[in-house]
Amino acid sequence: MAIDNNIPTFVERDPAVIMAESKAKLEELLGRELQPAQVEQLILNFVVFRETLLVNRFNAGMRQMLYQFSTAPILDYIAGLVAVERLPAASAGCTVRFTLVAGHGSVLIPEGTRVSSSDGLAIFRTIDDAIIAPHYDRRTVRFGRRCGQGGEWLCRRYD
Repeated sequence: MAIDNNIPTFVERDPAVIMAESKAKLEELLGRELQPAQVEQLILNFVVFRETLLVNRFNAGMRQMLYQFSTAPILDYIAGLVAVERLPAASAGCTVRFTLVAGHGSVLIPEGTRVSSSDGLAIFRTIDDAIIAPHYDRRTVRFGRRCGQGGEWLCRRYD
């Protein structure tokens, strides 16, 4: 078993290697060298193409037998062999921080304020009000955010 880019390969899947091996064996059986436009070479091209597809499927199936590369439902079957079950979906947790510039007055961050991730792919909302007072040294309010039902992201304030 070879490992290419941390992905195990159980059977050679390089079409050039498969072609070279197949062509050498066919030339040995025919007792002559194959030329590119010969019918035998064209048939060999098709056979090697199909073998490459089959080998890729075989390697993908064998990778499923390794838990590191397995996906559902095979992963669940492998886990069942050692009496392990998948945990149910749970809420994620982290912190959202609002920071004001120096010299700014009191600011109310109302419930429902939307906060997006830096890549803009996820949008969160606060679920309670927060006030940043002008005398607050850090001028920072931290919110906890957690995943709600139905993929909705919610934020809760905590101090």
